[in-house]
Order: sequence, then C-alpha cells, then structure tokens
Amino acid sequence: MKRNAKLSQSEPILGFTPAVDEKTEEKSQVKSAWGEKSNNVSSQRRSGRSAPRMPQMKLGNLLPRLDLEPVVNAIKVGDEEDNRKRKKKGKKVAMSPKKLKQSMKNLKPETLLKPSKSMTVIKSPTNSKFGPPPSSPNSKRGTQSPMKSSIKQGSSKVSATLTPSLFTKDLGGLPSLRTAYDVIAYFAKNGNTTPLKFVYLNKAETGTDWRPYDLNVVTAAEVQEEHYIFSSKGVMHFTSKRGQEHVKKEDREEKPTNIMTLARWTYEAAVFKMLRSFATFKNYLIWKMMKNWRTAVKYIRYCKIRRTIGKKLFILKKLFQNTILSVLKKAAIFQQTLLFNMSFKKTVTLDAFENLQETRHREVSEALDKMCQESFAEASDVSGHIKDELKSLRKRLAEPSEKKSMADERIEREGLMAAIAELIGDKTRILKFLKLIDRMLIESAFVHALDTFTRFVSLCQNQSPTLRLGVLKISVSLGPNGARFYPSEAALTSRIDEVTDSMLKTLNNAPRLSLSANMKLPLSAGDLLFKDEKMQKLRAALRMTASKAYVAARTYGEGFEKYRNLYEFVSDFDTEEYGAENPSFAKLSADLDQLGKWDKDIQTMRLERNVAPLLLVGARSFKQTLVDKIAVPQKAIMGLILGEGRILGHEIIKEYKDICTKLTIKESISLNKQADFVAELKFAEDEEQKLEQKVELVQNIYRRLDKMEVKVPLDDRTQLDDVLEWGDKFRATTENGRIYVKEQASKYEDKLNENIAALEKQCGEITGTLNQSPYVDVMDEDPSIEFTTMIMESLDHVKQNMESLEAQVTQLSKIKSLFDNMEYICTPMDTLKMVYEGKRNTWDLCQKWRTQLHDWFYSDVTVIFNPEANKTGLDANGLEKVIDEYFGDANAIRRKSQDDPVINNLLTEIKVYRQKQTMMGQLGHPSLLPRHWESLFKILDEEYNESEEITLMKLGEAGVFEDGKLEMLDEVCAVAGKEYSLQKAMDKMEEEWAEQEFGLKAYKETGTYILASLEEIEGILDDQIVRSQAMRGSRFIKPFEARIIAWEKKLKLLEEILENWLKVQGTWLYLEPIFSSPDIRKQMPAEAKRFAVVDRVWRELMEETSGSTAVLNVTEREGTLEGLINSNGLLNQIQKGLADYLNKKRIFFPRFFFLSNDELLEILSETKDPLKVLPHLKKCFEGVYSLEFSKTLDILAMISKEKESVKFTYEAVNEEIINPDDAHGCVEIWLDRIQTVMRKTMAHLFDQSMEDYAVKEADGKRTEWLKLWPGQIVLGVSQTYWTTETTKALRDGGVEGARKYCDVLQGYINDIIAMVRGKISKAVKKTVSPLVVLDKHALEAVKDLVKMGISSPNDFDWLCQLRYYWTKGGESAQSGNPGSVLVKMINAFREYAFEYLGNSMRLVVTPLTDRCYRTLMGAIHLDYGGAPAGPAGTGKTETVKDLGKACAIQCVVYNCSDSLDYKAMGKFFKGLAGTGAWSCFDEFNRINLEVLSVIAQQILTITRAKVARLDRFDFEGENIILRRTCNVFVTMNPGYAGRQELPDNLKALFRAVAMMVPDYAMIGEIILYSMGYLEGGPMANKIVMTYKLCSEQLSNQRHYDYGMRAVIAVLRAAGNLKSKFPEEEESKLCLRSIIDVNLPKFLAPDVPLFKGIVGDLFPGVVLDEVDRDVMLAVLKDEIKKKTLQPTDYFISKTFEIYEMMIVRHGFMVVGEPFAAKSNALKMLAATLSTLHEQYPEDKKFNKVYYTIINPKSVTMGQLYGQFDPV
Repeated sequence: MKRNAKLSQSEPILGFTPAVDEKTEEKSQVKSAWGEKSNNVSSQRRSGRSAPRMPQMKLGNLLPRLDLEPVVNAIKVGDEEDNRKRKKKGKKVAMSPKKLKQSMKNLKPETLLKPSKSMTVIKSPTNSKFGPPPSSPNSKRGTQSPMKSSIKQGSSKVSATLTPSLFTKDLGGLPSLRTAYDVIAYFAKNGNTTPLKFVYLNKAETGTDWRPYDLNVVTAAEVQEEHYIFSSKGVMHFTSKRGQEHVKKEDREEKPTNIMTLARWTYEAAVFKMLRSFATFKNYLIWKMMKNWRTAVKYIRYCKIRRTIGKKLFILKKLFQNTILSVLKKAAIFQQTLLFNMSFKKTVTLDAFENLQETRHREVSEALDKMCQESFAEASDVSGHIKDELKSLRKRLAEPSEKKSMADERIEREGLMAAIAELIGDKTRILKFLKLIDRMLIESAFVHALDTFTRFVSLCQNQSPTLRLGVLKISVSLGPNGARFYPSEAALTSRIDEVTDSMLKTLNNAPRLSLSANMKLPLSAGDLLFKDEKMQKLRAALRMTASKAYVAARTYGEGFEKYRNLYEFVSDFDTEEYGAENPSFAKLSADLDQLGKWDKDIQTMRLERNVAPLLLVGARSFKQTLVDKIAVPQKAIMGLILGEGRILGHEIIKEYKDICTKLTIKESISLNKQADFVAELKFAEDEEQKLEQKVELVQNIYRRLDKMEVKVPLDDRTQLDDVLEWGDKFRATTENGRIYVKEQASKYEDKLNENIAALEKQCGEITGTLNQSPYVDVMDEDPSIEFTTMIMESLDHVKQNMESLEAQVTQLSKIKSLFDNMEYICTPMDTLKMVYEGKRNTWDLCQKWRTQLHDWFYSDVTVIFNPEANKTGLDANGLEKVIDEYFGDANAIRRKSQDDPVINNLLTEIKVYRQKQTMMGQLGHPSLLPRHWESLFKILDEEYNESEEITLMKLGEAGVFEDGKLEMLDEVCAVAGKEYSLQKAMDKMEEEWAEQEFGLKAYKETGTYILASLEEIEGILDDQIVRSQAMRGSRFIKPFEARIIAWEKKLKLLEEILENWLKVQGTWLYLEPIFSSPDIRKQMPAEAKRFAVVDRVWRELMEETSGSTAVLNVTEREGTLEGLINSNGLLNQIQKGLADYLNKKRIFFPRFFFLSNDELLEILSETKDPLKVLPHLKKCFEGVYSLEFSKTLDILAMISKEKESVKFTYEAVNEEIINPDDAHGCVEIWLDRIQTVMRKTMAHLFDQSMEDYAVKEADGKRTEWLKLWPGQIVLGVSQTYWTTETTKALRDGGVEGARKYCDVLQGYINDIIAMVRGKISKAVKKTVSPLVVLDKHALEAVKDLVKMGISSPNDFDWLCQLRYYWTKGGESAQSGNPGSVLVKMINAFREYAFEYLGNSMRLVVTPLTDRCYRTLMGAIHLDYGGAPAGPAGTGKTETVKDLGKACAIQCVVYNCSDSLDYKAMGKFFKGLAGTGAWSCFDEFNRINLEVLSVIAQQILTITRAKVARLDRFDFEGENIILRRTCNVFVTMNPGYAGRQELPDNLKALFRAVAMMVPDYAMIGEIILYSMGYLEGGPMANKIVMTYKLCSEQLSNQRHYDYGMRAVIAVLRAAGNLKSKFPEEEESKLCLRSIIDVNLPKFLAPDVPLFKGIVGDLFPGVVLDEVDRDVMLAVLKDEIKKKTLQPTDYFISKTFEIYEMMIVRHGFMVVGEPFAAKSNALKMLAATLSTLHEQYPEDKKFNKVYYTIINPKSVTMGQLYGQFDPV
C-alpha cells in the first residue's frame, strides 16, 4: 500500500488543461501518463503473448473536470491505518476490501465532475517517442497500435501523447482517439460542442488477465457484440448474448444495455484498479486453477491407491484370508495366558515371586513356540496351495474346450489366464505374506506383553481385593543408619527388572521365519518393547512405585528406632570385653534390669504391616533375632554377679584376718611399739564402716541371685557364712584393743615428756655456740682464704648434728599425736635452724669473695681480663658485673642480720673495689700493646720490663689507683681501645672470607660445574666494601692504612669478576643445551665456533675453581676478568644470531610463534628422534596430543588428548607418507606436512562421512554411524544434515514439515541418551556427549521455528541459526584449503577450516550464546575482530573458543597482564597471520595504554592485508605469509580494578558484544542429558534453584560462590556419579553431587539452612551413608600417632576435604587460626599413603607427597619456575 499511496500523491492518472485561444487549442497536446509495473504484463512477456496493455490509471489528474481529492484522501487514510497494523505484525502492506469500502464510503461519483482550479497545458516535443500515427482510423484490431508498441518498447512507466499530427483525415482535424481515457479526456474538454458526438469502443484483448475497463476505440464496422458507446452525455454498455444468458442463470435482472455517466465509469474504473492491486483479486484465477488441479490430482491419487490396496491387501484374498484369521485366533488364545503370574492369593517373598515368574515364563515360552510354529506351518502351506491351484488352472488351460463357441472359449481362456497371472503375482508376494504373519505374531506378543506389564504395574500401584496385605513381602531389621530392609530398594527394583528382562528375552527367543538372505526381518517383540516409550514409562512408573513404597516402609521403620539401644547393645556385646572392664555390681544390676525391660518390649513388637499396595513389611525374624541375642548378655551378667560376690567375700575375710592379727596384745613393749599398736587400732576403727558396707554388698549380691533363681554353689554359700563370722571376731578384737590402750596411757606419757626435754636442751647448746667466736670474728685486709675455709668446715659439722636432732623431733611428734591427738612443735629447733642459715650464707659469701680477690690480684693482668687468654670469658664488662653481683648479695644478707659485724665488714670492702673496677678493667684490656704499657709505666714513674709479669698487686703498689694519675692513664687506654677495634674489624673481614668458598655443582652430564647460590657471598662483598671505605676514613687507621687500602682494592676486583662471571654463566646455561646438539651446530656454524671459544674459557675457569674453591683465590689468577669480559661479547653475538635463526624457522612454520624460544630450541635440537618432539605438539596443534609411528617411523595417525586416533588417508588425498627422516633433520618441514595432511584428511573424512550418513540414517543406524567416525567429523556432519533436512522440511512442508522433523530430532536424542546409559566405550561417550548438546540445540531451534510459524527457509529466524553447507567434489580434501564446507549465519559465512581439534566437549548454546555468535560471525565476515565484554563467569572466552570449534579453526587463548609488551604481541600476531588461527586475548584491557596503542596499529596492518586479499604482507619490517582465516578476539571485564579504557583506534577494529549471566538451567539440562540423565530438566532446575535460595538465605561470605563455575562443578560431580551408579535414582545422584560440592564450604550457622533448602527441593530423598569404615579406622590411627584428638568434627572435615578433592582440581581450606586446617590436610595425606600401602591395587588410594609453601616468602619465579639467576 505504500506504493499505491505514493502513486496517488505524485503520479497523475491523466490530465491536460484547455487552451487559452483557438490556436493554442489546435496546437495543444494531451499528455497521458501511466506506467506502474504490472506483474500480469510481465507474465505475458514471459509466456510469449503480446496482449495489449492498457495504461494504469493514476489518481492525480484523471480528467480536467474531475476532482478526485476525496478518493485520494480516503484511500490514503485507509492505507496508512492498515499499513501501521500490518507493519506491527511484520507483514507486507496491502489494503483489504473492508478498508477499501470504508475509504469509499463518503465518495460520490457526482462530485468527480467539477472543474479543476489548477489546470495547465502539458506540451510535448514534436518528435514523439511513440512513433507515427496509424495510417487510418479503420485499422484492424489485430494491428499493433502505437500504444502497444510503446508498452512493448518502454519501461514500466509509459506516457502516450496526443499531438496535432494525430488527427484523422475522415473527421477533418479531429483527434485520433485510441483508448477510453482519450475519449473521456476529449469529451471532458470539449463537451457537446465538437462535431464528434460519440465513439465506439471494444474491450481490449488482455488474455487471462481480465481488465474490463481497458477499451480501444474502433470504427462502426469493427464493433463487437459486446461493446461501449462513449459520448459527452455518458457511457452505454451493450452486453453479449452469452453474458445475458449467464445473468439469466444467476436469476438476476436481465439488462442487455447499461447506461452510466462518464464520472461513474471513471469512478468504477479507478476502484477496479485499486481492487486489482490486492493479491486476492490479482491472483484469483491462478489460485482457482491451482485448487482445481490439486483436487483432480488428489482424486486420481485416491483412485490409484484404492486399486493398489485392492490388489495387494492380503485379507481381501481368500487364499490368504483363512491363514490370517487362523493366526489371529491363535494369537487370541495365546493372549489368554498372562506373561506375569499374578494369580497368587497371598503376599509372597521376592524369591517366591521370581520362582512363579520363572515358571510362567517357561509356560509362555512353550505356548509362544507352539503358536509361532503352527502359524508358520499354516503360512508355509499357502505356497503349496498356490502351486496346486496354478497346476490346476494351467491344466484346464491346456485342455481343449468342448461344445463352446469361440467367443465363450475366448472369454473362459482370458479368465483362466487372468487367474493364473493373479496367482503368479500372489506367488511373488508369498515372502511378504510370510513377513506379514511374522509381524502379526510380533505385534500380538508386543501388545500382550504391554498389556500384561500394565496390569502388573496397576496391581503394584492399587490395592487388590485378593492381596490386601501387599504383593511382595520384605523383612525389616536395624542398620547403622536406620531401618534396613531385605531385599533393599535397589535389589528389589533390580530383580523386578531382571524378571521383566527375562520376559522380554522369552519373547525374543520365539521362533522366527527363515526368509531369504536379502530380506531383513523386523525387530523381535522383546527388542521393540525395550525401545518402546510406553514400556519405558511403565518401567519407570514401577520403579517410582517401589521408591514410594520404600519411603513408606522407611517411615514405618522409624518406629523400630526404639529398639536401637537394645540392638546395638546385644550386637556389640562381648562377654570377655565386658568382663575385662570389671563392672561394678551397681552397673551389673542396672544392665540386668535394662535387659529385662527390653525383653518385655520385644514381646509387644508388631510382626507385619502393609505400608503400600506393593509391600508388606515383616518383623518376625528381627524379633526372633533380638530374643536370641538378649539371652547371651543376661546369662553373662548373672555369671559376673556371682563371681563378683565370690571375690568380694574372699577379700573381706582376708582383711578381717590381717587386722585381727596386728591387734594381738603383748606385755612390756617399748614406746615406739606402743605407738605402732595405737596406730593399728585407729586404722581398724576407720576401716570398720567400710568393711561393713562390703559385707552388706555381698549379702545384696546373694539376695539378687536368689531373686533371679540362680543356683549358687555350696562353697559360695559357706563363704558367706565365714564372712559374717569373721565380722563378729573383728568387732571383739577392736574392743579389747581400746581397753588395753586406755589402761597403758599414763605409763607411756611420762616416757614421752622425758625425751622431749633432753632434745630441747641439745638445740639450745648448739645455738649458743654459733653466736660466739670464731663465727663473729672480722676478716683482716689481706685477701687470703685460709680463715674462711676453716669457718666453713666447722659449719658443716654443726649441720650434721642438726640433722640427727631433726629425726628425733619427727619421731616424738608422731608418738605424741597418737597418744593425745596433739602435734608437737619444737621451738628451740626452729631457732637453731634460723641462726645456722644466717651464719652459713654470710661465711659462704665471704669465702667466694676472698677467693675471687686472690685470683685477680696475684694473676697476670694481661691474662686475667683477656677472654681469649683466661678461658673464663671474663673481660672488663664482666668484671663490673661480678663486683655488682657480690655487692647485691651482701646487701641482701645485711638486711636480714644488720648487727652482724662480719657482713658489715664485707660490704665495706666490696664498696672500695667498686670504685677501682673501671681502672682494673682498662688495665686488663687486650688492646694494651707493649707500646701502650711503656706509656703507662712512664706515667707511674716505673720501668717497663716486657718479660716480667704484670699483676694488680704490683700496679697497686705503684700507685695506679691514685687520683692524680687516673686521667692520663684513661687517655692511653682509650687510644689503645680504638686501634684495637679497627684491627679486630679487619681481622674479622679476612676471617670471614677465609670461610667463604664457591658452591659448585655438576651441571648435567657436561663434565663441568656451575656456580651454586651466591647470595651470601654477594651480601658479604657489598657489606665489606662499604665497611672498608668507612674504616679508611678513621683517624685511628694510621698503623693499618696500607693494609686497608690493599683490602679494598681486592674486594672491588672480586665484585667485577663476579658480575661478569654470573652474566657469562646465565647465558652459557641457556646456550649450552642448544649447541650441544649436532644439528644446531651444523645449521649455525659461525655461532657454534664462537660458543666453542666461550665454552673452552668457561670449562678452564670452572676447573681451576673446583681445584681451589676459596673465593679470594679467584682475584689472584691472572687474566680471569679479561677472559670473562671477552666471553660476554661473544655470547651477545651468538644470541643475536640465534634469534635470527629461530625467526627463520618460525617464518617457515608459523605455529612455532606460539612456542617459547626454549621449547622451539628443544624441538630443533631433537631432529634425530621425532618422538621427543611429541610433548610440544599440543602447543602447535590444538587437537593433536601425540602421533602414531610405525617401526620405520612412518607417521600413521594423529592422537588427541582424549585418546582418539585418526588415521591419515594419504592415498585418498594424493599425499606421500610422512617420515621425519625424509626431512633431513628439518623438523619444521615434516611438521608443516602434518599440518597439510591433517587438513586434507579431515576434509576427506568429512566427505566420506556425509555419504555414509545418508546410507546409515536411511537404515535407522545413526547410532552405529557415529561410532565409526571421529568426534569432530560426527558433529560437523550432523550439523550439516540438520541444516539440509530443516531447510527441506520448511521448503516442502512449511510449519507442518518442521513439526514432523522435530519428532525425528527427538528420536535421535532418545537413541543417543539410551546409548549413553548403556555400556559404551569412553571414546564413544566422548563423542556422544557433545552430540547430545548440539542435537538438543538443533531440536530447540526447530521447535522455536514451529512456535513462530516459520514456513520458509528464507525467513530471518531460520537464517540466524548457525548453518553448515557442504559441496560435493572433495575440493578441500585435495587442496587442503577451506571451501567444501561453509558455516553460515544470516548473510555472514566462514569456511570450515578442517583443523583437527580433538574429541572435546562443546558449549551449550543459549540465547546469549546465539547472540554472541551472530555478532562475532558478522564481525568475521567484515574482517573485524570481536570483543565480548562482561563480568566473570559469563562465558566470554568459552564462547569464542566454541565458535572456533564450530568453524574447525584453532583458537589460541592468551591471558593478558600489565607486563605484556608490543614485541611479544607482535610475535603472537605473526603466528596468527601465518597459521590462519584465531586468538582470544583474555582480559585484554589489563594491558597498559601505551602498549594498546601500538597493538591497534599491528591489528590494523593485518586487517588491511585481509581486506586487500593479499597472500603476503609486510609486518614490522618482515614480509610474512597471510592466511585470511586468522582473526583476533578480545575479552574484557569492564569496571574491574586495573583495567584500561581501549583507545578509539583500537575500538574501531572490534565489534562489541555485551555478555551477561547465561541461562544456568538450560545449560545444566543439556549437560545432564549428555551425561545420560533422563530427567535432565527437573534436575537442572533444582540445582539452579538451590544456588538461588542459598544466595538469598545464607550468610554472605567471600568464599561462597553461586555462579556458573559452581554449577559446572555440581554437573561434573553428577556426571561422575551417573557413570559410577547408572541404575541409581537420578534425584539421589543429583542431591549427592550438590551436597558433596557445597556442604564443605558452608559455615556452621549456614549448614542447617542449606540442609533445609535441599530437603525442600528433594522431598523424601534419603541418601545412603558412604562406606568409609576402613578409611575411618586408618584415619583415627594416624590421628593418635600425632597425639591429636579424633573429634567427630575434625574427622568429618577431613572427609569433606577428601570428597572435595575428588570433584575439584584444586581447592582452598579456609578458617580461623588454629582451626586445624593444616592438620586436617596432613592427616588426610598420611591416611591415603597408609591405605596405598595396605591396598596397592586400589586406585582410590595413592601415595601423597605433602609440601608446604608460604607464598608470601616465595617470589613469582620461584613459585612458577624460572632459570636460576646463576
């Protein structure tokens, strides 16, 4: 409608203006403008017809007096409103008839004929382009008019012009009118004033394109039966007879002539033209013919099918009819016997159920065999009947006819021949008939089995009147984690599955027809049932029923928990262990009472309960077990009680006997013995109550035994009587003892008082002696030690006497307390101790002081205060400390005894020597040399004799302590001390170097050494250079100046030597392995010669050093420094040459740009052994992990990291076999050939697999096909066929075709999931998992197309998918270049590059991924880069990598950092350009801004070369190769710390993509499907919901992670569990994976919340405890060995670490200090190592090497590895 609206505004239909005078009127020209392109005319041109085309009317200037503005406005309003609505729906604009009616509502034909206010004369040039006028107005209709000519010649818009030359001769100057519009224009202008009053017009010939308003002017002779007459008064329409008859048939009023005004006719013509612009009227005839054709074709097809069915349907033929009915009857009889025996009337055990079914399956097998054999026999007889009938008919045909006319004979003969022909046809179809019988039997068995299994499932789900207690009976007992059932849920479902499988196997074993070899039999009934979706649902429903029943059983089993204590007690009870604990009688009685209560509880236990229609839970065996077990501890405890009574009675009798013996009364004993008797009596009185309690206990024991009716032996009864008898004896003996003691009390008290008086007298005498001379005499001034020694010996004698007296005091005190219960305190003894202690301390200090003074004053002063000479360590500082200690000790004693003259005298003497101690220390300092002593003696006016001994006594006598000489003596001593310090510092520096030696270690097998760690040497060197410079500036250095200068020079020389030495060593270490390779030396002869010179110098230097390792010795060798400097110069030249050499290798094989120099040199140095190149292949080729070699080193295949092997197809791709020996040592040559052959092989395999897929898929063997080809080929071919089939479905069937194709795709996925759940190899599983991901996406994509109603393969919603298009011919397989497969998305495409990428997992395609793909593919198509940006965990890098996998292009991921420079990036870009690979620079905006600007220029250079389609280009001064498949992608985390804003010139080279959080649920669902989960969707939703709820309800911790990485960890754990337990409930596996991955990281307050969340999401799912008994026992042993406490929390955390280790590559243990983090790791490591020793074949346990690294104390190089600096 846009187009119509435009025409209505700007293109007039027809118009001219009247002239202003007659001349102008005569010369005026009438110009007609028309010319919208017509589809009908175009179709006429294509069909070869040249029907005249009338000009299309245009609503601007129809007539000079027609005002069409109302028409135009009405149409415009309708158009605009309708167009707006259609645009919203995405449809083309058009006007509906309803809108047209509304637009014409207020339009009246009478309003059209009004004079136009703005009329202009449109003049045209005289040379009209329409050619000359017709020769006469009487031209025949068949003659082509100028208008027709103009239409044929001109464009879509044609103008016809009336000129003065177009007037006819007959009418004398009147215009030559050709069309109805010319006539209307003429009459509209001239009215009735012209001599021409009317004009005849016929309908123009328009062919099938019906246009009744296209009229041509004719003469009267040419008027047809149906024609028009136009005049200024109006239009007359004369209809034909045929038209009148048609009107009559329609029961309409017959009008042979119609009359209307010119305005009405013009109005109707305009409206008709508008209507014809609608598709409904425009294409009506075509649609009508198409409908009639389709109806006819359908009817013909229906008739054909009806005839075919009549001929081929077996049931309509009597020959086959009886057999078919007989087979159906047998099948009906067979179906009367159910395949499952459900006739039992009472609940049975699982074993009995299995036996019943086994018997039934044998019966069914026999009945099935009989039915099949009889049916096949009857079917086989049909062939014999056909032969007999043919024989009979042929015989009749051969017999001559009798008495029949020739006509009858011919008819009969034709009938016989027709019957024979029909029988022959039936004979040819006998195999199909047999196959039909086979299918009928299979279908019968299939339907019957399905019905039987449905009934069985219903029986298990619903309560049966005959089986009110349940179908199966299980028994209950107690396990370690709750009620335990036999059989378990897993065992029951497994065994029922086995019964079901047995049923299917029985059906599979049924006899089959033996058809011809080329006829394929259909699957058996068992196989069909195994794949049947309804059967799978029924089996799943049965498993769910069992699961629900066991949930109810477990609920019922919770009631047995009250027997838990009893069960554990009797199960763990061991008579020996119980007795070994020596339980008391109270414990024995309590345990016996508890056992009695439990025994009563057992008797009330309920024996059976129906918990579900399926299950009856029985507890009879459990009850009997408890009854049997409880009797054992009861009997054992009774025995222990009896033994306890026997032992206790024996002990009581023995104690009674002992006490009575000791209390025997004797006359005339000593005081001490009398005291012992009293003590024994008191002991007996104290023990009396205890003994009575024991007697009572023994009596209670025997009473308890009597109550329990235990038979007690006679000896025990006798012993009880003895106990009671001895009790009476004991009481009598103690009473007699008390009477005796009371009688003898006064006699022994007198003796005690006499002894005490004698003791106190002796103490007083000794005290008086200590307070007299010589203990109070003052020492003389002479420092002698004889007097103090005598005093100390006397004090030792006093001490011996005191010890004897103390023993007497102790004995008397004990006796007194026994007699009168009072403690004896000897006061004289205490006084003696105090006096003795004071005297002892005083004289002991005096003796020590005098001994010290004697040593100081009479020894050589140069020795006594010199630590190096006196061997005591005493120096001047020590002297002061010793005197202070003596002074302090004396003061302490004086405070206790201030009146003691001895201590006062000692304190005064010490004070005197404290004043002299400074000078004493200076005189004894070792810094005083002979020259200093001369000065000292000169001050003292004495002569110095070096040979004489100098003592303090001698110096004191010379006046050294006099006040007048102290100042001069101090000055001399101070100078000596400074000089001594400098000398000692120099000595120490030299001594320090004397100990320093070079640490050398042998370097590999080179026969030479290298320097080991030099940090200590360098530190000492730097320190001593600084110290020597400081010492050289001291004013006291004069005596040692020459020495210090020489030393400083030597240190600086050593520094320079070490600097050059380390530099040479670092470079030599790098180059030595390189030039040790003969191949390298051969390729770099000049550099090899230079290195040989350096190597010789190095080896000589290291040999000399190894002979003398002292560090300073190196400074004494001549030429060492010069040799090292020269070597550094040569090494710089070698490195430059090496860099050029490596660059040449990289230019030849650009994948070397992705390797470091070291890796590349290692490859190039191993040219003779290609096997040593294999470890580096994975960096050159993303998917090639290794190569397969033959014995002759021919390369046969490439092997991926997933162990997938792909054979090279040398012959098919016209390549010779690669052998590294043929490259003559050039590794890059045979690696380049591997690259070429790899691409060709992949292209060839792609072509072959495409052809094989068509065959296998047609036979329904798609699952077999995918096992035959590499994983990458399988994915590519599958996507290619998906593209082809989807396009075909949309093109041929539209939406319905796409909907049918969805069913096909769903079938593919079901087949693959079934295969994943089965037993397949790891290699096939690696292929199948990504295929499920892609197939699932393909299915969802097609479903979306169906939902949106997409019916055309050209629709955008289909074109925006990633599509693959394959071209036959094997172009890529022969050239090795991309081209035979294109990857398209919208209008962008990229060639499939055939890079082998291994058999890796593919990314789940989400709407976010699709959007990113579209942007990146558009960028690639325009030679731009892509820049996904977004937060971490949104899949930026993985999306780029997966798109690379989709296009089979190597994608190199590089993690950027701020240390990256433009040179390293330039090297990387060279590799990309040469290999055609993609690069993904992760966190690109971490690079410094200056470097980013240079990188922008580098990328721009590559981009311009790609746009220019260059094969080589200049890059950073080098001309390198360009493969245009290369591209650069960058990923960024905007807003993160340390991120840069990209420069504008760099932004312009990338297309940005905003990445957000992906659809976790969708990703999880597809990944779970790929791992074999049937309920992937619900499980994925639960995983995502778990994290959502955790993020909302749990606390916020730094180490909590709920993002994509956490979801993937759970999915990975779920996959591992599924592969390990394929038959386990999926909800259990999912719950287990969620708990294992997440529970260890939650804090204690969050754990209950987390358990509540998963409990709500997985209601009723109970996880079995993991069996870790063996590991737990070893762990506890290891904990005890380390003297730690095996608490439950510590053990649980250790197991959580172990479980986390299983599902994670690495993890962090976080917690507060002293939370046992390290110990948990250590204990786990020790446990696993011990288990490995015990179970070396168990792969779960490995030896652990535990290393602790503190990252804060380790540099980056040390942590991640680097060359040693030396």
